[in-house]
Amino acid sequence: MTEEEQIRAEIEAEMRAKAKRQADDRLRKEAEELIKAADAGDLESQIKVAKNYKEGTRYFPQDLTKAFHYTQMAAEQGHIDSQNRLAHFYADGLGVEKDQTTAFEWFKRSAELGSINSMLMLGDYYMNGCGTEVNIYLATEWLTKAKQEGGVDTKLANAKNILKQQIQQYQEALLVLDQATKHSYGSCLLGRELYIDYRLHSYIVD
Repeated sequence: MTEEEQIRAEIEAEMRAKAKRQADDRLRKEAEELIKAADAGDLESQIKVAKNYKEGTRYFPQDLTKAFHYTQMAAEQGHIDSQNRLAHFYADGLGVEKDQTTAFEWFKRSAELGSINSMLMLGDYYMNGCGTEVNIYLATEWLTKAKQEGGVDTKLANAKNILKQQIQQYQEALLVLDQATKHSYGSCLLGRELYIDYRLHSYIVD
């Protein structure tokens, strides 16, 4: 390499380094502005900041606590997907102490607004008594709704089987109580309650 070629190579290398520094400064400034906008309440910025902190990028080193914080901000503004993500943060203990009751509440809020994943999770929570009491009827209702909206139904069949078993138990109880009502007014009232409960459950089962 001649002296002239070496000088030219050094100049080009310096130009590339300068361009890289400028690009880094620009991207760093954009990241700082994005955080400022998120802190100021901009929903889209909160969603982007939360995602970057969760996944970890050059200008957003992975930080699950911060990812949880910005996801919560977006969820509280009514963003459905953020509500679903927040529920998963609580369910898995990511960036926050694991809390299945709070996870259930956020899955419910998101499901009511139309999140299919939250419908499936809500059905699972009701079926297993996670964060709430076991309620196979509501589990089946939410899993059915998720299926109608296009979600997978792998858990729906199981929920329906359990619900059918419960209804069979109600039917057997009705036969016994039918005999008991001839001798006890209290049993008659109980029989009516069971029958009403049975009618409410039966419509959801194929």
